Amino acid sequence: MRYSLFLIGFLAGCSGGGGDTPIDPIDELPKTITPEIDTAPTGTASYRGPTNIGFTPALSTPVTLAGTMNLNVNFDRALDAVTGSASAFETAAGAPVTGNLHLSGGELDDSGTTLQFGGKISGSLRSGTTGYLIAGALSGEFLGEDETAVSGRITGNAYQSGVPTNMSGTFQAGRLP
Repeated sequence: MRYSLFLIGFLAGCSGGGGDTPIDPIDELPKTITPEIDTAPTGTASYRGPTNIGFTPALSTPVTLAGTMNLNVNFDRALDAVTGSASAFETAAGAPVTGNLHLSGGELDDSGTTLQFGGKISGSLRSGTTGYLIAGALSGEFLGEDETAVSGRITGNAYQSGVPTNMSGTFQAGRLP
């Protein structure tokens, strides 16, 4: 009995709440919650614009090629979100170059301050009787509030008769209506 009275007295002393103005944590929550606006683009878009690549093969003089980059972007996809090709190349002298370069494995990256993308670019090009195998990477970023344009770099290797040489280039493309 002595222990029961002690326990009842102890519990009664603890039940006061410890202050004169008890606060209910539910009362401190905001009455309305405004959701953040998701500014990430959705849907699809196509882009077209100039591209150039340059390299100096071990077996010939420096090569500079200009062509057209075509990109298709699906903003809702995680894998292969960016596809496309570069074609209609010409030499610096204006001679046509046959072949295409294809973009594969294109992924979007929105972890930075701008929406970026990257992928692999490969294919074969032939200028006259000289052929080149191209293997590299393409990286770029979307420009404008509504992703109205893209620009970026191309890096990798150009192979002539199996001998690699460093290749680099640039591209820029506007969004098609």
